[in-house]
Amino acid sequence: MPLNLTGLSAYTDMNSGILLGRAILGADFLQYTNLQAGYSAGTVDINILNLNQLDFTTRACGWPSNGGGTVSYEKVSVTVRNRQQKSSLCLQDLRGHWLSANMGAGGFDENYPLEQWLADQMVLATRLNFEQTLGTDIISGMTASNGVTTVASAGWTVSTIFDSANNLIDNIPTGVRSRDDLHMYMSYPVFRNLSRALVALNYFNYPVNGTTNYGSGLGQHIIFPGTNIKCVPVAGLQSSNRVFLGPKEHLVVVTGLTDDQDKLDIWYSKDNDEIRTLSAYRAGIGAVYSSFVQNGQA
Repeated sequence: MPLNLTGLSAYTDMNSGILLGRAILGADFLQYTNLQAGYSAGTVDINILNLNQLDFTTRACGWPSNGGGTVSYEKVSVTVRNRQQKSSLCLQDLRGHWLSANMGAGGFDENYPLEQWLADQMVLATRLNFEQTLGTDIISGMTASNGVTTVASAGWTVSTIFDSANNLIDNIPTGVRSRDDLHMYMSYPVFRNLSRALVALNYFNYPVNGTTNYGSGLGQHIIFPGTNIKCVPVAGLQSSNRVFLGPKEHLVVVTGLTDDQDKLDIWYSKDNDEIRTLSAYRAGIGAVYSSFVQNGQA
C-alpha cells in the first residue's frame, strides 16, 4: 500500500512562503521603518548622504575658505541576526485527549489535527518575536554615545506624558525638524497613556488634514496635536518607557525574507514518527542616530 503524503506536506509546500510573509511583513512596526530586504546574515552597511551640514551665507563674490560646509556620506551598520524556532510534536501524545477526535482511527497518522490553527499561531508567535528582536536592538542602539540627543522628561504617565512628548519635540535635531516623516516610537502601555491624556485634554477628536486619528487595530497611530508627528506603538518595546523620535526613513530594518532559508514549515518526519515545525527569519535594525532624540528611560 502506498504511503499517503498528500495532507500536511502538500499544504506546507504550497503555502510556506505566504505564511512567512504574514509573520514578517504583517508586523506593525515595519509600517513605520525603512525596510531593506534581501540581505543575508552578517553586518550590512547602509550608506546615507547627509546634506545637513551645508553652510549657506550672504550672497557675495569670491569663494568661502571653508568650502561652503560639508557634503558627508555616513554609514549605518546593521547586524542581521539569524533567528529560528524548532519544535518536535509527537502525535501519539494527543491520543486520549480531545484532540484525538480530529485524528484518524488507524495506528498511523501523518496529519497534525487542526494544522491550520497551529500554522496561524506560529505566524503570530513569529511576528511577535520579530518585533521583540528589533525592539531590543533599537533600545540598545538609541544612546547618547551613538549620537542620539537625550533629554530629561517628567515621566510618561497620563498626567505627565503630554509635556514630556512636547519636550522631545522641542529637542528634535535641527537638520530634521522640517521633515514630513517624523515618528515618535513608544511601547503599547505608553501609547495607551498618551491616548488617555489626549482624551483628558479634549484632543481625542483632533483632526489632521481632514481625517481623524487612529487608535486601534493594525497600523494604529496618533498625530500629536499641533504637529505632523505620528505617534506609533511598537509591540517589541514591550513595557519599556523608552520613547524616541526621528525620521522614519532614518530607521532602517534589514531582513533576508527572499532567501530560501527563510521559511515557515510544518511536516511529518517518518524517521522520527513526529510532526516537526520550523520558523526562521533574518532581521536587524539600525538608525542614523544623529537624527533622533530620546528620553533615555529604561
